[in-house]
Amino acid sequence: MAMLPEEFYRSKILTCSPRKSVDLPGPRDYNEIRIEKSLFEWRLYYSKKRYLCCPSEWEARYLKVWLEGGLNKIEMPSNEELLKNITLELEKLSLRILKLADEKLAGYREPIKREVLQGVWQVEESK
Repeated sequence: MAMLPEEFYRSKILTCSPRKSVDLPGPRDYNEIRIEKSLFEWRLYYSKKRYLCCPSEWEARYLKVWLEGGLNKIEMPSNEELLKNITLELEKLSLRILKLADEKLAGYREPIKREVLQGVWQVEESK
């Protein structure tokens, strides 16, 4: 059985040092979540015109997964190489969860699917 996001978070992220805490925006349009490269930074859009500035693509990709999961605050590794490795694992986990949700929740309306997925992605914010 695949690891749940909470287990992943506790074993892979909360054990990292150093790490930093990131506040994610509140209500968002899930259809608008995307990453774009600007001249000096990466932008993680959570609505048409609102975005978080990220110094690297890996940070934007990492935060995107948790943002899509509905979290408001998350810890992340400060080391870029570690962040890259964890992000790759996290994206694979996210794809497995989305595939399973599509299979098991087929026929349910989108708001119900989103609520179930947010429940799956909830983790203890920090220790």
